Amino acid sequence: SLHARLVRPEAALVQQLVWTVTEAADPTASVLATNKVAAISGTASAAATLVRRVGVPKRTWAYAFIAGVAAALGARAVSRIDDSVAAPIILILLVGVGIFVALNPRFGQEGAGVVTGRRVALGALCAVAIGAYDGVFGPGTGMFLIMAFTAVFSQGFVRSAAMAKVVNTATNLERFSSYFPVTSGPAASLSTGG
Repeated sequence: SLHARLVRPEAALVQQLVWTVTEAADPTASVLATNKVAAISGTASAAATLVRRVGVPKRTWAYAFIAGVAAALGARAVSRIDDSVAAPIILILLVGVGIFVALNPRFGQEGAGVVTGRRVALGALCAVAIGAYDGVFGPGTGMFLIMAFTAVFSQGFVRSAAMAKVVNTATNLERFSSYFPVTSGPAASLSTGG
C-alpha cells in the first residue's frame, strides 16, 4: 500500500531530504554540511596514515590553522554564491590542473624540496586561498593543495599529499562547524561576552 511505502526507512530519508532542500532556512548550506561529515572522516583518516608514514614539516600545522579559518569565512559566504557561476569556475580550475600535469610529466617527482622564507610565505598564501575556496566551493581542494605544495616547495607528490591531507582536514572541520553557529545557551553567552 502507499502508506506502507511511505513509512519505510528509505521513504523517511527521502522525505527528510526534500524537507531540507525546500524548507530549511539555508538549504544549500544544509546539504553541504551533511556532505562534509563524510569528507572529514575520510580525510582525517588518510591524514593520520600519511603523517605516520611520510611525516609533515611543522609549518603544515600552521597552514592547517590559517586554511581552516579561511574555510570558515568562505563557508559563511556560500549562500551568496550563485551555483550557475560556481560550476563553470570549478570545471575550468580542474581542467586547467589536469592540462598542467599532462604537459609537465616531471612535475611532482620525489625530491628533497626547497624551503626558503619566501616559499614558506607563499605556501601560507596558498593555504589561505585554497582554504577560502574550500569554504565557498569545495570540489578539488585536496588536489589544489597537493599541486600548490608541490609547486611551491619543489617536492614530490607524496610529501605534498601528506601536507594536503592535514590542511584539508582542518578546512573540512572549520567549514562544517561554520554551518552550526552558536545562537543560544552558555556558549553563546561566552561568544558574545554576555
